[in-house]
Amino acid sequence: MSTLFALDLFSIVPLLFTISLAKRHILENKKNTYYIAAACMTIIILTLEIIANLIINSSGAQLVVAHKIVNVLGFALSPIVPFLFLKFVGTTSPVYDKQKLWVLPLYLNTLLCILSYWMGFVFKVDALNQYERGSLFLVPTLVSLFYFSLVIYEILENRAKIARPDKTILVLIFSLPILSFVFQIAYPNLLLIWPSVSLSLLLYYIYSLEMQYDFDIQTQIKNRTAFDKEMLRKSERNNVTLFVFDLNNLESVNDQFGHNEGDILIKSSATLLNRCFIEIGEVFRIGGDEFCAICEALTDEDAENALLTLKQLIDTYNDNVTNKLEMAHGYAHYDHLSGETIYEALSRADDFMYAHKAYLKATFGRRATDQ
Repeated sequence: MSTLFALDLFSIVPLLFTISLAKRHILENKKNTYYIAAACMTIIILTLEIIANLIINSSGAQLVVAHKIVNVLGFALSPIVPFLFLKFVGTTSPVYDKQKLWVLPLYLNTLLCILSYWMGFVFKVDALNQYERGSLFLVPTLVSLFYFSLVIYEILENRAKIARPDKTILVLIFSLPILSFVFQIAYPNLLLIWPSVSLSLLLYYIYSLEMQYDFDIQTQIKNRTAFDKEMLRKSERNNVTLFVFDLNNLESVNDQFGHNEGDILIKSSATLLNRCFIEIGEVFRIGGDEFCAICEALTDEDAENALLTLKQLIDTYNDNVTNKLEMAHGYAHYDHLSGETIYEALSRADDFMYAHKAYLKATFGRRATDQ
């Protein structure tokens, strides 16, 4: 009993610390609200676990009602934690568009847990305050595993923001609760699930803090620091195609309409570039209004098709806004065996971009002074 109490208490303390830190950055990242909610929910469940074990170790029929209520709350709340984590990690797949479908298991589990107070589906507490597993005891566990599995799936599918080494780390982090579920089913006296969830929350928060150094807060795509790391990694053994992009009219928009409108153009540019290159490469913000996409080696035809797709996205965007988005571009291929450095290839792409900028200015009379 004392060991369980110490373990649960030790799990609560670091969660309180991470909650206080996460609250400071809600304005920078709205999804921190989901992290805070998941951490608070975990603290509540750990507290309920402590109370449940205090009740189990106390004799007396007068505790039966309290014992049942604690179990209803514990089993009903359990799947909400991985569900909140799924919202925090982000849902990029179109299958998540049907929000009601993905919340349905939570509602069904809650209903089942409430009915268990009288019917004993998930748990039973007899008149002598003796606890016993019900025939549907595994349902809350399976619902929780379902959401944790979706979290791992989301991590593996999120090509745009998570590099391969980081995916391995994250899969290991979120595999801890799954392993704990398996162990606790096999060995009921080992109450490891919620301490392991607490550990996963803590490790993920530490990871997310480290990731912030590689991301641009304004656009939520990777920054110059991450770009230089990736350029170094690619230069050693990869052939790549480098795209460079530059906004043509940012300065004029800032001057005429204010920097808020300019910020909208920058964010929109990042969103459209990310949408265009998510399947073939990775987009970085490398300057105020400059972006770069690093792709595995493409043919000229594939590169031109990507730029055509981008043009279509920009045209669609411009149909619905006052301040039009105008973007110059250039690309170059890098062969790691050619003797040319990857930054020399980047310079060639830059030259093509400025040539395109000059062409746009000469042909359409567009301003191309934002360099």
